[in-house]
Amino acid sequence: MAKTKINKATVAIVKDILDGHSYWSIAKKHGLGHSSVSFLGHELGIKRQFKSGRERVWDEKAMDNFLLSHHSTIRRVSNQVGHSRTLTEWKCTLCGHQWKQPFFSIQTRIEKGGYSQGCEDCGKNEYTVYHDLLNNMTEEAAYFIGVYMAKGKIIGKNQIRITNSHKEALEKVAALISCTYPIIKDKNNSYYLSFHSTKIANKLPKKKSITDASLPRYVTKKYVPDFLRGYVDFKGYVESHNYEYGETLRVTVTGNEKFLNKIKSLYLERVKNVKEFKSKSINGNNYAGLIKLGKGNCHEYQLNGLLGTYCFMDWIYNSKVNPLRYIEGSKYNAYLTLKERVSQKKTRRKYVKDKQKKLRELLNEFHDTLTFDQISERYGISYDQVKKISSGAAVKVSPEQKQEILDVIKRKRDVKKQIKELKTRVKNKAGIGLHPA
Repeated sequence: MAKTKINKATVAIVKDILDGHSYWSIAKKHGLGHSSVSFLGHELGIKRQFKSGRERVWDEKAMDNFLLSHHSTIRRVSNQVGHSRTLTEWKCTLCGHQWKQPFFSIQTRIEKGGYSQGCEDCGKNEYTVYHDLLNNMTEEAAYFIGVYMAKGKIIGKNQIRITNSHKEALEKVAALISCTYPIIKDKNNSYYLSFHSTKIANKLPKKKSITDASLPRYVTKKYVPDFLRGYVDFKGYVESHNYEYGETLRVTVTGNEKFLNKIKSLYLERVKNVKEFKSKSINGNNYAGLIKLGKGNCHEYQLNGLLGTYCFMDWIYNSKVNPLRYIEGSKYNAYLTLKERVSQKKTRRKYVKDKQKKLRELLNEFHDTLTFDQISERYGISYDQVKKISSGAAVKVSPEQKQEILDVIKRKRDVKKQIKELKTRVKNKAGIGLHPA
């Protein structure tokens, strides 16, 4: 049998064996396999040495030092521990979960190369998330629940997965919930964010299919807009098309009929308090929206037209929580465009209304100004003489009378010219013909 060559590395391994370290920990420390360390000890004729011939004694300090030396995120809660096989209470510093377990099983897992960070509730890994996200209802919590109901599912006991075709959207969701788990690209060139959290999983709706779910009861009316924003960001469509003969504006939300009817009723409640709708009927499709039934649970709630579309978008996108605004950039930009167009429409409506008032004043003045017949009757001259005066021809009337008649004619002509110019300006600026209201 070939003799084992003794070098510094071998000496260090022998020392660790004699100090009573496990073969697993020695192998990991020196980058060897467990069998190599065991073979070396057997070939050299040495065995692990335990104090007093017994297994190493694990007191509280030794356990704490072991966890710290292995950079573990697990901490001891129990004040007194009998030995390594005593049922002891522990706490995970990543998610705050507490549980009871013998130290021996934790030690064995770590020494065998298992994760030293995390607990079973947070996936036993180095990644984390804000596990208390759903402890209290907030704008962020409501938004995340909307995202989950649109494109999420629970795998096993505590793994939550969110999918999307855009990696950037998932990155922003991860940042919003302080999630450090990686975003993975699947074989269909889509992306998913998958993380472990028993606390979050226990508070999310448990449904076989998310499309079967309705609006969660704990999402109160105050947080419905944030919830819907998350849902629409991940499972909604905003369309804006200009055609030769018109324009299409539409917001579409998909889901089951019960869910869509709940959204519609909440939206109509909002519409009743919007100033622009007070003088209009909200029973038409343009304002109330229309639920189109499809197959199974694939139904659509559609809102059409500028005002109806904008009112719905303003309801769900007008949030004070800045990090939420830009998760789905295209939809938020569509909202900003709608907002600008509605603002322009309001400005144009006010402009037209002001010009209508001016038009009424000019028309009243025009009708109050004497006609040729009325001038003829008032000044006791013929109609033909009035026409000649208007054209500048000589007429046998006093200079004072002639000037008065010329002033009346000029004023009527000026008012008529102002009316024409006013209509032209409004047509060019607002694109509509001006008529007295």
